[in-house]
Amino acid sequence: MDSLYSKLVLLSRKKYLYIDFKIPDNLSSRIYIIFIYTSFILINLKGKSEKAKILSQDIFDSMFKQIEIHLREIGMGDVSINKKMKKLIKLFYNILLKCENFENIKETEIKVLFKELFYSNSEGLNAELSALIHHINKFKFFAINLSLNNIEDGDINFEN
Repeated sequence: MDSLYSKLVLLSRKKYLYIDFKIPDNLSSRIYIIFIYTSFILINLKGKSEKAKILSQDIFDSMFKQIEIHLREIGMGDVSINKKMKKLIKLFYNILLKCENFENIKETEIKVLFKELFYSNSEGLNAELSALIHHINKFKFFAINLSLNNIEDGDINFEN
């Protein structure tokens, strides 16, 4: 699962995300992008075989293990990491729920979510926000069509 997480990290570092969509290039934004991408991959696996169910749990565990390692590497202590991880897990589940209902949620609600995640300190980014929503929709359709083997191998070659 580390190969899938590594691939998602690479996707979250694509310069166009920060240039074209004007997302702040920081650790939080990258984690949020990873959460969104991971959510659509987990949605793909939902309700499939027992192998897919185990894979979903492995993806979740690996992602949060890697995030914890990265937080330790930047100098966070145990107490801070525990608090941060609780917040991140709660946020991940919130994002996952929104992604599960992505097609049924009004665009205004999606904009509110993305403004909270990426643009809380910015005004007048409606064009970038709409472009980001379009990008996430493209990733959603890409992720839904990934095979179990592609996911397991971390073979997710998404291009905007």
